[in-house]
Amino acid sequence: MFNYGFTGNAYGVNTTPQYYAQPATKSIYYASEEEIRAYILQPNNQIMAIDREKPFFYIKSADNLGRSTMSKYKFEEVRENAEIPPKNDYLTKEDLKGFALKSDVEELKKLIETKKAVQVNGTNH
Repeated sequence: MFNYGFTGNAYGVNTTPQYYAQPATKSIYYASEEEIRAYILQPNNQIMAIDREKPFFYIKSADNLGRSTMSKYKFEEVRENAEIPPKNDYLTKEDLKGFALKSDVEELKKLIETKKAVQVNGTNH
């Protein structure tokens, strides 16, 4: 049986492998924000551009339909011996001064209970 260029099997199903465009990242180049916004990307591509006038870099990506998104980042020097500032995720004594203590709450409970007891007995002050 002759094939005559048919790439399917005996059941008529096409067995030719399909290749999809793989995401590609292009080289870094120098540009302004306006230039990178105007740069047209092919589908499934990504580019990183460094701003030649400001301390920013941009990453522009295109999805499989060619719709592009752009993110802007800021350069910041990282020093090896630099200390990382501690996070202030705790309360200080000054912060606690505004809150009632447990003893204050217990005292208020006793006052409320005696006030209720006085009202129940019929003597209102």
